[in-house]
Order: sequence, then structure tokens, then C-alpha cells
Amino acid sequence: MTVPAELQAVEIGVVGVSKAYPGVRALDNVDLQFRPGEIHSIVGENGAGKSTLVRILSGVEHPTSGSVIVDGTVRRLRTPAAARRAGISLVPQEAQLIRTFSVGRNILLGRQHAWVRRATLTGRERAVVAEALVRVGASGIKPEDPASALSAAGNRLCQIAATLIDPGRLLILDEPTAVLADADAEILLERLESLREAGISILYVSHRLSEVIRLSDRITVLRDGRIVGSFARGEADRARILQLMARRQGTSAPARVEAPVDLAAAVQVLSVSGLSCAGAFEGVDFVAREGEVVGIAGIQGSGHGRLLDTIAGAWSADRGTVSVDGRATSGSLWSALRAGIRLVPEDRRERGIVGAQSISENLSIGYGSPGQRQWFRSRAAETARARHAISEFGVRAASAEVPLETLSGGNQQKVVIARVLASGPRVMLLSEPTQGIDVHAKAEILRTLRSIARERRIAVVLASSEFEELIEYADTIHVMRRGRLRVSMPATDATYVDVLEAAVP
Repeated sequence: MTVPAELQAVEIGVVGVSKAYPGVRALDNVDLQFRPGEIHSIVGENGAGKSTLVRILSGVEHPTSGSVIVDGTVRRLRTPAAARRAGISLVPQEAQLIRTFSVGRNILLGRQHAWVRRATLTGRERAVVAEALVRVGASGIKPEDPASALSAAGNRLCQIAATLIDPGRLLILDEPTAVLADADAEILLERLESLREAGISILYVSHRLSEVIRLSDRITVLRDGRIVGSFARGEADRARILQLMARRQGTSAPARVEAPVDLAAAVQVLSVSGLSCAGAFEGVDFVAREGEVVGIAGIQGSGHGRLLDTIAGAWSADRGTVSVDGRATSGSLWSALRAGIRLVPEDRRERGIVGAQSISENLSIGYGSPGQRQWFRSRAAETARARHAISEFGVRAASAEVPLETLSGGNQQKVVIARVLASGPRVMLLSEPTQGIDVHAKAEILRTLRSIARERRIAVVLASSEFEELIEYADTIHVMRRGRLRVSMPATDATYVDVLEAAVP
């Protein structure tokens, strides 16, 4: 590909970059350049294409078309190592420390000689790590501390510290402050400003518009994989950026194919009162009734996913109560299960399925699944149950015996939901239930969940960043921002812009 003359002097950038997945165009003909000594922020909703762009620049993925430009020439960044050699470093959204290593060994990972003592640090290594930790305002963390003892915020600070040892020419930060307290975030922003003064180019990806507006020399808005606006410092305010981010520019809610449940007559099933989890959310109160679909709307870092984990007993609360049918749970996983609380987790591949096993075997995992009698299994009963689930949920598979990992994301999710429903839940919690699923499977799953809530008189709680889906399929929507429920509204009264404005810090 010939690089346009105006980009031949560009140190790092992308030209005409597009990325397509089956059924989804994540990026569409994106042109960007990253200038030395500039903080360039990318904003957009979940699914706008931000993370795809980050993965392409960092060598994790390759564009379907278009090119990455380094020093005016086309570069094929086939691996993250190739991107680092080109001077591009990344702090990803998720902390990726090795829990069995010390903080120091994690920070030095990839920068050490072939032979090192895993359990100890040399004096020079200790000094390098300590300096990196001070640089991000984490002086309270010691190089010898075990990584397993760190909080989520500590993990993130250590990851950033490791990158800042050698930030390269372009430093990419993907939601760096999402799990940080305000004081820690403030220290990090000050460090980024000093890096800018040192001539480093910074790509800053964040949902926190207050940080973006304060920090950025340029702001680019992505929507549905396309650039819909680009502004120099001071050219756009929060209202203008939100307007461009929003997929739906109208003020009316999408048409609903079914009337909401009569909440005045419905029996209360789930009650959450004053629930708090340090560093994730605080003082959460809401109820869910028989047949009701409750939506918890939130973006990255809002705490909506951790909230569901805590209600389900998979994460410990610091204070507050969770009650089902008037009886409080003890906060443990087993107590929540006995109360009838079931969770469909966000990361279904890690926590929801065993990919190498068949549909039939996956449906038999868990709490008193049909076909299981104490220590004995009935293959015939398992197969019958799997065939019923395939029919009921419209799972597209050649047979009940194919490995679950060979199915699409939507069909995998249907199997997870079918298994949970087989256990007879009283409360069903689903975290980002349509993430990574094609549009048709999304509609099928959400319609099925709403019908099941009505027919079986259970409470369904959806934590999601897909606001349009909540407006269409939920009865009540609570908007979560930075760990607190900020706004509550009937879904019939909600507009897309209302939810978006309440969710974005």
C-alpha cells in the first residue's frame, strides 16, 4: 500500500484500517495519527471499535484492510513483541499479573535475563521496581509483596508501573483509571502529563469524559467502528461528545413487543439493601419482583458486573444485605445458591462452560442437574435433557454430543442459560448476557429471558452496557456510575440519551 504524502512524515498512525468479524464490522476505514508530546483520547460506547483499534496497534490482532504506519512506512505488527520493537507499549484493560510471582518479578517480566531467582530480587532490580511504583503513586506497595495479595487497583497500578519503565514512543492506556480511586487516578493523570512534556505520544481510551476533556490535546469519537468527530482541546464539550457517541439520536424509546409487568401487584423476590464492596460499588439498594426484568445499566468501571457477582456470593461484600423472599442470605456462594440465586457470568468461556465437553455434558454440570443421582450418571437422561434444551432454546448444533467450544458465542450462551434454568432459580442474574453475540442471537436470548421471567414468576436482573437492549426488554432500569446507582426509571420512560448521560462520568 502506498502511504499518502501527508502521512509520510507521521511517526505512528493508521491509514484506512478496517476490521471485520463474522457478522460484525468493528472498524471501518479509520485514519489516525499520533503525534509526539500529545495526548490523543479515543471515546465511544462499548462496541464502538476502541478496543479493536487498540489490539491492532499493539499487534494482538491484524486489520482486515488498511495499514499501521511507523516512521512513514507500512509496518506489519504481527505480534505484541513486534509492536514493542516499533515503540508501541500497551496497558490493557485487564490486569494480567502472575499471582504466584512477587510484585517485582511481575513488573520486570520480559525485561530480565534468562536466568533469575524467581523468589528474590537483586538490589538493582529492587531499586528499579521501587522507582516505577513511586512514579505511579503506589509507594505503599513493596517490590517483595506477593501479587496475590494486591487489590484490583493495586494490580492496575503495578501493570502501569511496568509499562512506564520503558513507555516507548506511543503509550496506549485502555481504561487505566476504571478501578482506581479518585486519589490514585489523579496521581496517574499527573504522571501522564509529565510524560507528554517528555515528548511521548499517548493514546488514552476512557469512558470518563471528565478526565478526557481535562487531559486531551485531541479527542476522537468512534461510533459503530467509524470516526464521527475529532476535536482539538477546547473545541467540544461533554454534551457534544455524548451526542456523537450516541447511536440513537432520537428521544423516543424503541418499540416494545410486550407490555411491562404490573409491578404494583407483583410479589417482591429479591431485595438488595446498602450493599457495598470496597473499590467496586457502595450503598446499592434495589428490589426485583416476580416476573420482572431489572436492568442495571453501566459502562466499564461502573461496578455493575461486580455487583452481580456479590449478590450471587461469588465475591464478598463489606456490608449490606441480600434477601430472597424475605430471608437474608449469609453472603456466601452456598447461601445464595440455597436461596435460589443463580448467576450467568460475563466471561462465559472461563466461568460458564467447559468447551471441550459436549452440550449434553455441560448441561449436566452443577446443582442437582437432571440425569444425576448422587454419584451415578444416566447418559440417557442427560441426552434427553440436552435435546429438550436444544429444541426449547433454538440451539443450532448438529447433535447434543458435539463439543460446546465448536458452537457460536450465542449458542454457547443459550446452553449456559438452559443449564441455570434447569436448577429452578428464584432469582436469575446475568452479566453482559449478549456480549460477543450476533444480533439475531441477542434478540432470541433476551426474548426468551423475558418470557421465562413471566411464565416461571422469577426475578431476572441484567447487568449490561447495551442500553438499547435494556430499554427494549427490561421493566425497570437502574443506571450505575462509578460504583453507585445514580438514576432509576421505568424502561417505558427511558430514552437512550437519558441512560447514556447518566452512565458516563
